[in-house]
Formats: sequence, structure tokens, C-alpha cells
Amino acid sequence: MLLLFVSHRFRDVVGWTPLVFGPRMVYTSNPGANFVAIKTSTRQIEHVVIVDTIGELRLGEGTNVLRRVISELLEDDYKSILLNLRDVRHIDSAGVGELMSCYTSVQNRGGQLKLMNLSKNVHNLLMITKLYTIFEVAEDEPSAIASFR
Repeated sequence: MLLLFVSHRFRDVVGWTPLVFGPRMVYTSNPGANFVAIKTSTRQIEHVVIVDTIGELRLGEGTNVLRRVISELLEDDYKSILLNLRDVRHIDSAGVGELMSCYTSVQNRGGQLKLMNLSKNVHNLLMITKLYTIFEVAEDEPSAIASFR
């Protein structure tokens, strides 16, 4: 596995640090701070790209990072995208909006965006907002991968 750190100058100018893991990038928000709002990495199993997400999906850097990752996947013509939200501790209203925006973008490009491994807090939020009926949600990775077949 290749790990590439971008220079400090680039990080300071742009405000995020891309890291390369194989063919995909990892984005972290505000890498110099003690608190990282969100960190993502991508991996591929069969034809499904899994976006592992850690942190909080909230207004600002969190939503920007997710938007950037999904946009790049769509630009690279990936159509089956699975968001692993196991380590997402909190989603605010902007994060919910960004999930819906990403879902719509993927659908408009003829793809599928699904969720897996929801934490209790995220599961409850999706139930309260009735978004659980919109997103296809899987409890584990094997069943999520199988749902794309």
C-alpha cells in the first residue's frame, strides 16, 4: 500500500491533506487541528467503491470532504458507491442535506448510493427524518456488496 503525504505548503494553502491509498485519495479536514471533523478513505470490492468515513458529518469541512469524494468517484465513472458510516459519531442538518445531495448526484448519473454500518445515533437520525425509507441501508459489508449485484 502506497502512502503519500502532500507538502505542508500545499496543505496550508488548500486546507486539507490528500493521502493516496492505492488508486484513491483520503481527505481529512483541518489536519493541523487536534479535532478532525471527518476523514474518508476509499477501497473497491468487485465493482463497488466503499467510502469509509470517520468523524462527524457537519456543516463546513465535513460536508465539503464528502462532496469532494463523491464528485471524484462520479468523475471517475464509478456507479456503485457504498458509504460506511460505522465510525460517524454525529450528523447535523447540513450533513443530512449533504447525504441527500450526494444521493441525488449519484442517482442522476445512473448510479446507486447505499449506506452501511450505521451507528445508533445515525440510525435514529435517519429514522426521525424519514430518510431511512430513501436510502438502502445494510447492516454489514457482505450483504451491502451483495445488494449491488
